[in-house]
Order: sequence, then C-alpha cells, then structure tokens
Amino acid sequence: MKKFFFVLIATSLFLPVSLRAGSLDYKTLGVGLEIGEPIGLNGRYFFTDQIAFDLTVGYAPIDGIIEFTPSALVYLRRIFEMDGSGFTLIPYFGGGMRTGPGVARLHDGEWFGAFRIPIGAAVVIGDGTFEITAEMGHGFEFTPHTVYDVTGTLGLRYYLW
Repeated sequence: MKKFFFVLIATSLFLPVSLRAGSLDYKTLGVGLEIGEPIGLNGRYFFTDQIAFDLTVGYAPIDGIIEFTPSALVYLRRIFEMDGSGFTLIPYFGGGMRTGPGVARLHDGEWFGAFRIPIGAAVVIGDGTFEITAEMGHGFEFTPHTVYDVTGTLGLRYYLW
C-alpha cells in the first residue's frame, strides 16, 4: 500500500512537469489579497506553469495572530484543468506552514506554528492576468498546542508578468 501512495504522489508531482509544453503561456508573478483565515497580502510566484511558491502575510482573526503562510503548490494543469468561455479552472494542492506571533485571543504572547496541506482551485481569467482562488488548508498545530488546524481563504491576484 505504501508503494502505491509513493507512486501516486511521484506521478502527480513529476509527470506533469515532464509533459510541460515548450512555450511558456502562463504568467509568473501575481500579487493580491487573501480574505478568510488569514486576511492579508498575498504573492504567488510560478517556477514552471505547474509549480508555484505562495506567501501570505496577514492577520488571522480567529486565532489572533500576525501570520506568515509560505506554501509550495502544484497546479494540476493539463490533468484536471477545465476551460470555459474566457476562463480556466485549475485545481491545486501543496504543502506549507503557518507561523507568527500571537497578539490576541488564544495565542496572545505566544509564537504559533502549524504544518498545512492547502487544497484549492484557481479560476484564471482571460489571458492569465487575473486569478481568483478558493483554498482550504488542513494541518496540525505543533506549537503552542498540538491540535488539528483548518483554514480557508478566497484570494484575488493580479499577475504582473
């Protein structure tokens, strides 16, 4: 069973990158806003058309922390993407963490940390200049408490290039 999951994960990560088209028809750097848990500024940088680094800096109102949320994302382009009239819907997943100092409520005065697995979908509009995302992050808080942690955001990004 472990071999099956290893092959599944390896195929999901590496096969799409190897099937990549020769010309780059995607935008590389997007900046925007995230609304949810946390509320803040977001940047997303694509290394390829499927592999991206995402960073959100903001305030998490439920936990009461100033939050930094770095994540590595894998967009499932050419596998599960769906084209519509003027937009493309692309699911994605990844891995990352949430961390930051507590300023209110549950984590006041403590440093917060959690591993997370973001799962979401992006709606890329038109020529790829705008992107709207809906994401849910499942994870485990490891400091100051060890508990299951779930977050969710809606994002809007403008791609500079």
